Amino acid sequence: MWSVAYLEVGNLNGCRAAAQFPDQTVFQMALIQAGTDKAWIIFISNPRWNAWIGKRTDLRLQLVTDWPTTKPWPYKFSISGDSKILSTTGASVEFMNSVADASKVEIKDENGALLATVDMKDSAAAIRAIVNCVNEHPPGGGPSPEPETTISGTGFFVAANRVVTNHHVVSGCTKAIQVHP
Repeated sequence: MWSVAYLEVGNLNGCRAAAQFPDQTVFQMALIQAGTDKAWIIFISNPRWNAWIGKRTDLRLQLVTDWPTTKPWPYKFSISGDSKILSTTGASVEFMNSVADASKVEIKDENGALLATVDMKDSAAAIRAIVNCVNEHPPGGGPSPEPETTISGTGFFVAANRVVTNHHVVSGCTKAIQVHP
């Protein structure tokens, strides 16, 4: 039911789980990272909502989980252009834990009218898969950086701010060289 994918957009990378439901609602959960910062993002769409969304650029929705008790989570959603995909950044870890344990999430407008109910079966496994995927893809999307090493060598001060040393002492250096008298 949930598909998990790795994503890279500009300097952001992360992983997303998506599920489409019989009523055409698509519910996506993503953990995005930039450097050491990470944030949960929720994307929701349904083509039946396009007329209701109209030309708005944002709206408020309540995502209601049924664990441990029925709890509404109010979020402000942005709307991306013609695709009418609703997104909210910074979904709390508490909310994500609630989603993981929920059997369903109700999507309601700001007045409490029900827009959709999505089945959260296997959402805990999807969230674990997202976290594992992010851990496997460090920031920047490339392999983990090499650990920094310290190499020492000798040299001679030949003038103010000038040191002469052998080539093998500095070959392969990719960071600034520190000189200690």
